[in-house]
Amino acid sequence: MFRSAEHKTLGAKIGEIGFTVFLMWFGMLAVVSFFKAIGLASVDFGTSMPVMGATLNYWLQSHSLSLGQALTSPFVVMQVLIIIFGAPFLEEIIFRGPCRALSDKEGTLRPEFLFVVLGWSFIAFGLAHGYGYFSVLLQGVGGLFLARLWFRNGPSRFGSYFSSVAAHSLYNISVVITTWLWM
Repeated sequence: MFRSAEHKTLGAKIGEIGFTVFLMWFGMLAVVSFFKAIGLASVDFGTSMPVMGATLNYWLQSHSLSLGQALTSPFVVMQVLIIIFGAPFLEEIIFRGPCRALSDKEGTLRPEFLFVVLGWSFIAFGLAHGYGYFSVLLQGVGGLFLARLWFRNGPSRFGSYFSSVAAHSLYNISVVITTWLWM
């Protein structure tokens, strides 16, 4: 799972990005379904959006807006787009950048650092995005899949970074569009 891919073609990297976005959606649905099945969480996308993280939720709540209301104002749409596209660039440096230092020359994760990467990608990414156990778990699963993508598209720092940014942005866009259409 955390081994550098044998393929180096652009098409293969694009396929990995698409597969990662699919895995993030699948992980999100699995976590939501699990928590709904055991009755520990209900997801109300009208008032908060745990799949997008604390920053966007804080911003929406501080303006007393639902996502549906926010996406009707051009000014608000511009701010949401900055969060959607700008955040992945910074977050991938912070949360996936250490992956490079913990891998060998071929871009494969060294076994002694497996739990460091898993912890950092799951716990730190989840805590930075989450505001409750449900959201932390939901975001943590996404962080694991982004770490997987980082190593799959290694050892090039450029390829690993931008593939993670692309998947992160596509996931954020898909969640906003889905939530907007749902509302």
